[in-house]
Amino acid sequence: MKTAAVALALLVAACESRPEAAVDGVQLAQARGVIDEPDGDLIKMTEDAPDPPLPAAGKTVKLAVARRVPWNKLDAWLKRADAAGVKVGLLAGNRWHVRGFVLSDPLSGESIALTGTSDGKICAAPPGEPEAKCYQTIDKDHIDEASTRRLVREAVTEYQLQDVDLQMPPEAQWQDVVRAIDGARTCCGDTSVRVKLNR
Repeated sequence: MKTAAVALALLVAACESRPEAAVDGVQLAQARGVIDEPDGDLIKMTEDAPDPPLPAAGKTVKLAVARRVPWNKLDAWLKRADAAGVKVGLLAGNRWHVRGFVLSDPLSGESIALTGTSDGKICAAPPGEPEAKCYQTIDKDHIDEASTRRLVREAVTEYQLQDVDLQMPPEAQWQDVVRAIDGARTCCGDTSVRVKLNR
């Protein structure tokens, strides 16, 4: 019994010490609401190289985006890729596993307004109302995913809506965009919440 407990403790420690997911040196933003890793050739986008060359029209690629890449750089590249007929699958990490990540969902009706800032604040408001409930991290650095999850869960319960319209500033880091989307999308257990990212 004692041997089994020691073995279990060692296994847990080994799992906890594994590094978070990275692809070819690119540390991926972390998310819970992930899909299978997409197919396609790998393209990397980093802070030093935020504008990788576009592949040929009709190609399918998977894009590994470094956490600190500004959202406006990624958004501009994705729009150019779409215009060129390139199919792009985004990568995210689920702990140490490399997975895919859906950027935006179609909405079906009225939506909760969710707004993030580049200084760690996230706010949720009912449709058409200026009054919002907000949370900001103490260090004013990054959006807190757990707080986003809690804010959206409270809004879903109060307003009986399952659609979220997210606005992020252009200068926000990619990792904060993912935290806002993923926190909202995974807020509510078995209740499916759709998140549309305004672009």
